Amino acid sequence: MKRKKNNVLLPLVILLIILNFIFFISYFIFVPVKNDKEIYITVEENTKETLKLLKENNLIKSEKIAYAYLKFSKSDQKIVKGNFIIPQNLNLIDTINYISNIENIVEDETVLLTFVEGDWNKHIARKFENNTNLNYEELMMYWNDKEVYNNFMKDYPFLTHDPINKNVKILLEGYLSPNTYEFYRNTNKEEVTRKLLDQTNYIYQKYLDDINKSPLSFHDILTLASIVQYESGSFEDMKTIAGVFYNRLERGMRLESSVTRCYVINQEREDSWENCEYNLNYNDPYDTYQNYGLPPGPIVNPGEDAIAAVLNPNKTDYLYFVGDLEGKTYFAKDLQEHEHNYCKYVSKECK
Repeated sequence: MKRKKNNVLLPLVILLIILNFIFFISYFIFVPVKNDKEIYITVEENTKETLKLLKENNLIKSEKIAYAYLKFSKSDQKIVKGNFIIPQNLNLIDTINYISNIENIVEDETVLLTFVEGDWNKHIARKFENNTNLNYEELMMYWNDKEVYNNFMKDYPFLTHDPINKNVKILLEGYLSPNTYEFYRNTNKEEVTRKLLDQTNYIYQKYLDDINKSPLSFHDILTLASIVQYESGSFEDMKTIAGVFYNRLERGMRLESSVTRCYVINQEREDSWENCEYNLNYNDPYDTYQNYGLPPGPIVNPGEDAIAAVLNPNKTDYLYFVGDLEGKTYFAKDLQEHEHNYCKYVSKECK
């Protein structure tokens, strides 16, 4: 009786295995890959390189299963070489059909990208990922790669060993000049980085006489300019704020700029500044409340106005400043006056 029972179960087990295999394969072939944007890719003639490209851009789930499908269906013979903008949420079959249709080929398109004053490198990298073939994580690692940085040093006089020696968080933070640029959608990390550094070099050469007269290195100029940039958007206020920081440095005072804490805790500009001002649960060299002097490196990518303000600050006796919710800045010569400004224009709770 036991043998007869086994003879009945064996076909069921085999059937379940077959059904599971079919379901497994169907998942990789028929279920769409979730994408929140269109993807720009350049397809070459080599099938394996094409599949690798599709996988890297999250357009297929498995290279091996895709390769087996292509060979079985002979679809690999239909794929055409060219540039494609792949629509969102396609399955494997739809994706292969899309890059097999010569009518879907597009010209090597360009895109205009604007990086605003005060963008962090992470903001720039995200814009590249959203508009080109570049990957966010790979760009961020590239901009913090010592070998890459050393290679750029050979071509750009403003790059020195300062960022490496001071152990900055991201080597090229602060060096990617804000501006509007035109890039190819299909590009590479070196090409886009050089275009940004070229603009920084233009500003560097423009202000070279002032830079040479400055008591600060260019790295420190960018560092201070990044703090000034984060603190204000008005050029005249920037010049006065820069003067305040110079006064504090000369007197051996801490800069006590909350925006340096914002950088440490990854606090966005749009979030409440109070999260930076009162966040004391860490110890970091970028924190200018706990440490004297400038932080190890820039906290944002400053614009030309902020750099110019640091190079030619307004000379005053001010040691403090505070900004209200409307963006107006109030300066003070001593702590008592500063506390009065803070109470009157920010907290509205004068004691």
